Amino acid sequence: MSINSILKNTVFRTGIEDKSSIRPLFLSVTISLGYIIIVSVYIWLSGVYAGVIASSLENLKHIELIKGLLFALVTGVALFATLFMILLKIKKKDEMIIAQNKSIISSEGFIISGIFASSVSHDINNLLTVILGNSEILANKDHFNPAEKKYIDEILTATLNLSKLAQKMMEAGKGYIPDHKEFVDLPALIEDTINFAKIHNKIKFCNLHHDMPHELEMTLNPLLFSRTLMNLILNSAEATGNSGEILVKLKEQNGTVILEVHDNGPGISEEIKENIFNPLFTTKKDGNGLGLLSLKIFEDQHKGAIDIKGSDLGGACISISFPKNQSP
Repeated sequence: MSINSILKNTVFRTGIEDKSSIRPLFLSVTISLGYIIIVSVYIWLSGVYAGVIASSLENLKHIELIKGLLFALVTGVALFATLFMILLKIKKKDEMIIAQNKSIISSEGFIISGIFASSVSHDINNLLTVILGNSEILANKDHFNPAEKKYIDEILTATLNLSKLAQKMMEAGKGYIPDHKEFVDLPALIEDTINFAKIHNKIKFCNLHHDMPHELEMTLNPLLFSRTLMNLILNSAEATGNSGEILVKLKEQNGTVILEVHDNGPGISEEIKENIFNPLFTTKKDGNGLGLLSLKIFEDQHKGAIDIKGSDLGGACISISFPKNQSP
């Protein structure tokens, strides 16, 4: 079965399970004991049978040889069948993980496109508001001749149409930005995101660790939070040359949740701080300037506040704080 068909037909996990249903120790002990019992019974019965039918010592040696070859054949076939079933199950699980990762990567493109479309449309709409206001002022003046008045009216009409188009683009872009909030265990969500981040080529050689409480439950947008944290970790990894130290901290103070991502990179200059959340702004050769837009959208959705400061690790710390009590 291809990855694409798995992606279409697989029922992805919902995250309800607390832990895996597979118990390696119990299964290993059960299979081993079963094997020992079956082999012991076989050796005992075959020995009794050989002693009964053997007519001479030479004949007994011949029977024992056949017994040994038959035992090796049967156990070999049984071992092959067992390993084949186990590896087949592992392969299916691996393909499911690949399909889910592919789905996540695919959805990331839509999310970034939606964030970018909404952000650019918002800026366009702001500029059009200025043009529209000035056009309305000119349209109300009386000292223009009919031809000039016609030109001003056309500018006003075109500006209105462009403003409506920009508004539609903003609404369409928001359709790709997840806004569904649900009740989650935030430390567990962060740990899942960190474990997923550790397989990224730019992160896997970093010393990525966390400092957070065991329990902190609240309502938020889990998909957007996870993508935001992933982008922050990825930025920190790139700042440290993909081999530095990254610390994810979570804490709660007086009803406010604070998420911080620290690194031991070179830090962030004041000039970059002013532009870091602007669309298409990037200091990387292969960057697109869209990675931290998810943080800005998360801030807007959750009534948060972003802070960029120095880290105790020696590099930068980007933090976002938001109220714990969020409306669904």
